[in-house]
Amino acid sequence: MKNKWQRMLSMAVILTIIMTTVIFVAPTPALADGRSYGVELILGTRNESDAGTYGPVYASFGYEDPNGNRQYTQEQEIAPEGFTAGETKAYNLTYSGCSPWMIRTVRLHQTGGTGWAPGSIRLNLRNIGGGGAVSTNTETFPRTFWLYKGNYAEATFDANTIKRTPGSHGGYDGWNKTQYVTEESRGVSTLNWDGNVNDNRYGSYNVRSCDRTPTLKMSSSNSNITAAKFTPLSESTEAKFEYDEAELYKQMVANNLGRVDFNFSLKFDSGSTARDLEHNRTLTIYRRCFGLGGEDMSANNTFNERVTGSSAYNYYFNKDKKEVTIKLQPTTMHMEGITSQTKTELAKGFFCDASLYSGNNTTSDKLLCDMRKSNSNGVLTFTGTLPDNVDSLSDGVNLVLNNVYALHGEYAYKYSLDNGTTTFSRYFSEYKVDTKSPTISVVDVAGKPYEISNAYRQSQ
Repeated sequence: MKNKWQRMLSMAVILTIIMTTVIFVAPTPALADGRSYGVELILGTRNESDAGTYGPVYASFGYEDPNGNRQYTQEQEIAPEGFTAGETKAYNLTYSGCSPWMIRTVRLHQTGGTGWAPGSIRLNLRNIGGGGAVSTNTETFPRTFWLYKGNYAEATFDANTIKRTPGSHGGYDGWNKTQYVTEESRGVSTLNWDGNVNDNRYGSYNVRSCDRTPTLKMSSSNSNITAAKFTPLSESTEAKFEYDEAELYKQMVANNLGRVDFNFSLKFDSGSTARDLEHNRTLTIYRRCFGLGGEDMSANNTFNERVTGSSAYNYYFNKDKKEVTIKLQPTTMHMEGITSQTKTELAKGFFCDASLYSGNNTTSDKLLCDMRKSNSNGVLTFTGTLPDNVDSLSDGVNLVLNNVYALHGEYAYKYSLDNGTTTFSRYFSEYKVDTKSPTISVVDVAGKPYEISNAYRQSQ
């Protein structure tokens, strides 16, 4: 109990501090979080003469709404019996209206008939997922501060000791992965996240049922891909990403893609965390495909003739030079760069039906020969023998591979050509074929042919 002049001096100080908070006496609408939470309120009284009070004390918790405005939970009685000087009491309370990481202050309301000198105040916010508690810093009221009947006192805590610190994110963490599609892919592939997280401070909980639900957004590395569907996280829906495998494969072929990335960004705003936290995940989908190229016919034994008026050559196969050798090699994988090891593995697992045609043709009447396949150090070699009696002096030769695929990887996955077909061809315009036998005719000066007797032919 204080004397009259002491009370008047204290009242002057109190009014200066508290008048700005009196407008918040009435409870205000809560946030979306309708759950109840446990908190331990530890409250001390200064150890000096007449510091206690016999009247009840009430408490409420101040928090930030989505617009950053201060709101308060429902006021509840914590000390019906009052306090004595130097006494510290702990109260286990249950409150609702906001998630614990949104609490910023504790507001005390004294309804007793005497002045009260609160000393220190601290909160232990219960771990939502069970276990320990999150302790705030201890706040101390000024030594000259007294709280009288009908007035309010408010202690503000360091928000960084209260805000949540999400660590892992349940199913969402599994969205950081690599998948593959092939020409044989069927069905729908799906990723789901129900919103469960593991918080380093508050344990396990579902962000959809708490304040400040984080935002989850998706972007694609190619806007032409429409085979995927994304459902963002919200209070009423789980996050979901799905794609039709067969349709995605077709779209990747149509857009000349060997890879597409779907990027996800999960963002917690700074109102509930110490800073804006962004957790990114990427789903990379590869099309199992490879490219062929590096065609080479330089190893062939041919008759060479310089083209008139040009520095180029034409190369002729004839009756003495009928063996054809053409080399190819894998040049890309997933339409990206390729290592020498991968090149060697693809060449070993390469399959096709190879043929050589006259001219830039693929019809059966232009077939010259079938080609044999071998491989060495990542190089595919195709060899064949040209038939006799072929005269294709104005055309080149066309190597055609049908039913092309390769088996690669530990489980021998099937890879297709990057053009989305099973056919590959290369036309060599400068290589001609002339395997006809030469003919000799004898004519007189008038151009009339001589008849060569059988005896002469045989003697030759």
